[in-house]
Amino acid sequence: EYNPLTQRPAAHPMRARVVGPSGEEIHVDEWGRIKVRFLFTRNEDHSHDGGAGANNNDTDSAWVDVLTPWAGEGYGARFLPRIGEIVVIDFFDGNIDRPFVVGRIHEAQRS
Repeated sequence: EYNPLTQRPAAHPMRARVVGPSGEEIHVDEWGRIKVRFLFTRNEDHSHDGGAGANNNDTDSAWVDVLTPWAGEGYGARFLPRIGEIVVIDFFDGNIDRPFVVGRIHEAQRS
């Protein structure tokens, strides 16, 4: 009997940089989702596909949901990450194909 489920390792939180078209400060779709480039990606590893995943623009990822502290039908608050900011990505049920942003990390120089 065919069973499409396969065992795979659980994904853990990762850091990523918010990306988007040049000249924009905030780049979201109608649901407030953003695009990211994971910090572990290297340009030389992505030359096979025109740099996809390592271009620092909106071709680097699919849209990613952003967690909000308060949301409901007809009310809520949005704090949208800006292009260039570092965000923390987690994954629903540890599934690498189901990412969402859980927060931001301020990137100022630390002493």
